[in-house]
Amino acid sequence: MQECTNPEGINVIVCPVETANSGSAEVPFKTFLRQGELADYYQGWDIIKYNENPGHLHKTDC
Repeated sequence: MQECTNPEGINVIVCPVETANSGSAEVPFKTFLRQGELADYYQGWDIIKYNENPGHLHKTDC
């Protein structure tokens, strides 16, 4: 990921995180990240903001 990010560039990521309430039938995604998994991938980076808040996921076609 670092090789693909411009110097002084940023990554904005929104993704589903597995919780006790996340059932596969509720969400149109095949996989979930474990809690803290994304933060592990970004170890050593300057992180401006990171949170794992519950929210509403919306499936869209881009």
